[in-house]
Order: sequence, then C-alpha cells, then structure tokens
Amino acid sequence: MNAVWVNECSRAVKFAGLFGARLRSGNIGHSPAGVGDTILIDLAKGFFAVGDSSDREPRAARVFMSQFSRLLADISVLSPRTVIPDDQLECLQTEIISRSSEMLRRESFRGTSTFTGLLLIRTDRRIRAVIFHAGDSVLYAYHPRSGIRKLTESNLWLIGKVREFYQIEFLDLEPGERFLLATDGLHDLSPPVGKGLDEYLAELIRRHPVEDVPDILIDGCESCKSKRDDLALLVLAPDGPFPEACEILFGGVTAETEAKRLLRLQNPAGEYMMWESFVNREDF
Repeated sequence: MNAVWVNECSRAVKFAGLFGARLRSGNIGHSPAGVGDTILIDLAKGFFAVGDSSDREPRAARVFMSQFSRLLADISVLSPRTVIPDDQLECLQTEIISRSSEMLRRESFRGTSTFTGLLLIRTDRRIRAVIFHAGDSVLYAYHPRSGIRKLTESNLWLIGKVREFYQIEFLDLEPGERFLLATDGLHDLSPPVGKGLDEYLAELIRRHPVEDVPDILIDGCESCKSKRDDLALLVLAPDGPFPEACEILFGGVTAETEAKRLLRLQNPAGEYMMWESFVNREDF
C-alpha cells in the first residue's frame, strides 16, 4: 500500500503508516446541502488541517486552506524530509508566526470558518509540531503511556472575523505519538454503550493503524442525533513514512457542486483507488 489511496464515494484518503482522513456530509438544511467541512493534507510541507465553514459560504475553509498552503510553500526550508538544525529552529518559528499572523491581518476572506492545523518540523533530535487553532474544531494527542488529551481550547474566534489565531503553540513530539484532528461533527457520533467518546477514540488509535481509524469510527458509530453536522476527521502518525509530495484538499463545496457530485456517483460505498489516477478533485 505504498501509495496515497482515495475513496471518492466515502470521501476518504489514506496512506499506510502515516494518515487516514475522511469527510462525512451532514443532513442539516436542504438536501443536498453544501459541505462546509474541509481537510487539507500538504505532504510537501508536512501540514495537516481541518476546518468548518459557515453554511452561507461553504467554500470559506477551502479557500483559506489553499491560501495558507501557499504561505507555507513560500518558506523553502519546510519539508517533512528536511532536517532543520536546532540552532536555526528559533528563527524558523519566528518566521512562521510572523507570516501566518500577517496573512490574517492582510487578507480579507468571504465567509467564516474554524481552522485547526498541525505543521511537522523535523529537527536534529526530534519532530516538533506547530499548532494553529481558531474556533471549535479539535486536536487530540494520544500516546500509549499518557493516553489521550485535548490540545486545543474551543473558542469563538473564526477565520474571516479575527486578525490572529487563538492558539499558535509549539510541541515536541514523543516517539509513537498519534494525533486526531476533527471538526465539531465529531460530537454527533455515538460510541459503544458504556464508553465515553475520548475513551473510544483512544481505544481505536491504540488498536488500529492510523489509516484505518476514520473509516472504522465513522462506519461504526451512528450519529446520536437525528440531525447531524458535517464531520472532517484526520488521524496522523507524525513519525510515519512520507510519500511523494502532493497536496490533497477536499470538502468545502457548494450545494450545486455537491448535487452534481451525487448524481455522478453510483456506488455509495465505493472502492479505494490511487490518488494519482483520481481525476474528480475539484468537487471531492
């Protein structure tokens, strides 16, 4: 499975040993509605993010993530394959904070969205992560010794309304650490009876490869509400192998685009195919 695989019907992407991601559309509002949740996987820069747009502008998170990815592309030394010497790390961190903050102050965005992202930086001795966060999406960390913990704080700051991130934090990673990023639709899932959601997430990450967790979680947990929100879900093993550089951006589509997509698809389950052979990327 040494390739990025995509399932168009279930809106899922995976690479063995590194990540699994899936986007599930909700059933709130008119049918078909737009899908405001968005996932970005930037394998050239080692950046992973989820976002949740407003209903009025479902493309807001997608547009912002595309712009943020271009910002990272301008920082030439960023790459999951490049080792940053420890004596250059502080300068790089300052540049990342400065550029991202300047982008929020300078750019105007149509609509609003949450944004939770994780940037991986490989140094002489470890992997360091940069957390970017605004809104009520969530980032969890899991380690076999310490269990699961939430790294982000829910807030009312939304991209499109604020001029800085609610959180920009740096985190030194432990070997074997795993991460889960999700929009607020995560809380619509109903874990098995007798288990809390955090407990169940930890169990799945402990027992299964990261690339399989999104499918197992979404397929196995029916929504606990009759009306469910969109859900963007990404599970990551930062010390896993990285494939060839590519950018995968999906979700954040209008109701019209989603209607055309559903008409095109015949099999609601679908099968995985290699990303390099996948052509329907604009409405994915």
